[in-house]
Amino acid sequence: MGLQKQPPIRHNKEMSFPATMSLSPQTAQDRFREGRKALLLVFLLLAMPLASFVPGASASHITQYAVQRDPSDVAVGDLDCDGDNDIVSASAMGHFITTLYNDGSGGFADRQDVFISNNNSQRAGFVDTANGVDVEIGDINGDGANDIIYYQENIRFVGETFVRPGNLTVLFGSCTDGVNSWSDTAITISNPIHISMEVGDINDDGNDDIILISMDTTGSNQYIQIYRGPDPSLLTNQQTMPVPLTNGIYTDVLLGHWGETVQGGGIGTPIGDCEDLDLWLLRTPPWNAGVGYSVGHYDNMTVLEYDCLQDQFPNPMTPTAQGVHEFKLDAEHNYPMGGMDISDSNGDGEIDMVAVVDGITGNISYAEKSGNQWNTQNYVPLGDFKGASLTIADVNGDGFSDFFVPTELTLTRLQDSSAQNQTYLLLDNLREINTVEIILGNPDGSGYL
Repeated sequence: MGLQKQPPIRHNKEMSFPATMSLSPQTAQDRFREGRKALLLVFLLLAMPLASFVPGASASHITQYAVQRDPSDVAVGDLDCDGDNDIVSASAMGHFITTLYNDGSGGFADRQDVFISNNNSQRAGFVDTANGVDVEIGDINGDGANDIIYYQENIRFVGETFVRPGNLTVLFGSCTDGVNSWSDTAITISNPIHISMEVGDINDDGNDDIILISMDTTGSNQYIQIYRGPDPSLLTNQQTMPVPLTNGIYTDVLLGHWGETVQGGGIGTPIGDCEDLDLWLLRTPPWNAGVGYSVGHYDNMTVLEYDCLQDQFPNPMTPTAQGVHEFKLDAEHNYPMGGMDISDSNGDGEIDMVAVVDGITGNISYAEKSGNQWNTQNYVPLGDFKGASLTIADVNGDGFSDFFVPTELTLTRLQDSSAQNQTYLLLDNLREINTVEIILGNPDGSGYL
């Protein structure tokens, strides 16, 4: 048709949490944060123009579109090969995912819902809830048509004598059929509690791959799982690495090039290394079932270099493993981080910036790579707001990295008689009007405006 496929828009993910009536390492507030993030992202995508870059300005036009209940995640990409980006939304505690097709003028009235419950009957009830918690768009089989990748936890109940597995599913795209007619492949996940998922072409073979981080129901281990295209259901295209939660929980996973030396001529003959994507993981302090988190910082970074010759990532628990990098973002507190993103800010193909929502400090904290070192403890204030998530992008096209930060609640700051500053999260803060903040990089020097 003469149209080039539009690559899906990647966005960072925060940890999501199991739909279960039993206890987990997380809180109910975190579950609502995912839904709020998805709604804010949809709001951003549908606002035209996006927003004015002056304080207090708002979008001039907003259109709202209904999706299935409790949207937990959103992905954007061309799903019908017409060159326009479409939207797919996951539904927590629901039976469907929703696709909104772009009409070419920025309208999304054409909607299709895909039934994803393991009970094929339309009379499926509460016990059959799919609980779709994560969705991505990518070209898994390299045919030029984008596919939909989604993860459903499938709800569990207190007192069950079996482990109800999760499902990782790929809907293989077609330029001529709607999503309801797409073929699929489903992978059963025996360690079903979702933490994070990312999609990208790890080994530069033209097929996107899937990274899934999940944990078991006993609170003992998490699993780094790799499913490579074009057929992620084949055991030969899979890798699984168990990591005890006593090593800390990987709350976020992203893909980006660390910058290792490429040797040889790439995959093929003669065999060699390749331009690959490496795993960037944000890690908490150790966690123990029945006890919770140990005292420590939530700013631990782990990077796993992909080995194209072995077609796998190194195991971070192997002491002699090559290609494992550990460093800290040097947080000055013990608060959980609210989200992470990475960026190649100078265009050399290597990740040189890591940014996180800096707990409840009301800041963005970012680290910049200089040589082999990371310059840390760089802060950008958000005011009296706590960020819900973070995306690094060149928003205004000036060649500098900017921060896009939807906020989720306001912060109450008090100073006691001993001049000690305290920050509180109160119930009233949840009812405050929050913001979507766009923080521009300084074109005339370092730092942010």
